[in-house]
Amino acid sequence: MGGGLGNVTGEAKKTADTFEGSVSTQMQALKNSVQQALVQELAKALPTIQAVAQYLSENRDVVVPLAEGLGILALAVAAIVGAIKVWTIVQTALNVVLSMNPIGLIVLAIAALIAGIILL
Repeated sequence: MGGGLGNVTGEAKKTADTFEGSVSTQMQALKNSVQQALVQELAKALPTIQAVAQYLSENRDVVVPLAEGLGILALAVAAIVGAIKVWTIVQTALNVVLSMNPIGLIVLAIAALIAGIILL
């Protein structure tokens, strides 16, 4: 019976190693998905940022006095707009992570459980 317990421990270790490898693979896929989502969101925002920069450059004679007149209000609005853009990107990345992570881990856990049962 002692040999059987050693075998179960060995099989359990193999199952744990397989599960760890699967989780590692899943986490790498998740990382790649988050990176891709961030790049896509930045690519979507880039034309808007370029258009605003071009507008400001072309209308400098109107924008500068207006900004000086508005002072801190103009800076506050620009900061809020920038913060909203950043929050959109972060929220998209968080949505990707939250939508993939629990399901992926549950599937991996079930697969590891089935593999462990088969090996036993």
